[in-house]
Amino acid sequence: MISQYLKIVDQIELLSTEEETVLWSQYKEEGDREARACLIRSYQPLVIKLITSLNVPRDSTMDLLQEGTVGLIEAVENYNPQLGVRFSIYARHRIRGRMLNWLAQYSAEQRAEILAGDEYLLGLERSAAVYPEQPQGYLEEQELQGQVQAALARLPEKERRAVQATYVEGQTSLNSAKELQVSPSYFYKLQKKGLRRMRGMMAQFIAESRRD
Repeated sequence: MISQYLKIVDQIELLSTEEETVLWSQYKEEGDREARACLIRSYQPLVIKLITSLNVPRDSTMDLLQEGTVGLIEAVENYNPQLGVRFSIYARHRIRGRMLNWLAQYSAEQRAEILAGDEYLLGLERSAAVYPEQPQGYLEEQELQGQVQAALARLPEKERRAVQATYVEGQTSLNSAKELQVSPSYFYKLQKKGLRRMRGMMAQFIAESRRD
């Protein structure tokens, strides 16, 4: 059954940027259900790609595929194209989160074996083991961190370096300004603009996390 499904997915054509923009507009602004279905269908290969990196037992592959597809559907329904984060980045976190939740039925040893091919998921699994009392909450925090990193990567270079130097690397503003070869006042402007952009990109994800 999985082989037949893969053949169908292989026939799915990728959307052009223009086609995708039109579909998001039709779905988000007009509530077009056909556009929604088309977006889900066109991104189904992303679920397959994430699954094929795992060592999933054959008899569980379809179940995990269905769970990943639920994550994809949730991503389509909650995604905000106006925030500037690529949908594929946003969707990966949703899909992976669903997969990890489903894999909780396996023992720690079995999960480690299944996740061995995906360093990102394996890292989340190992990190969650440090917090056994609240693993789900910790995984959600890791997902949030992934979104922060994605937003940071999308900033213009100087804004990214200004935000990263202060809030990631812990450098002083004066030293960071010297490294960027800008004045302290201009450095603060870069930092402020970068944070404002990131807040916009993160607004959707934060609101969604609070609802959950």
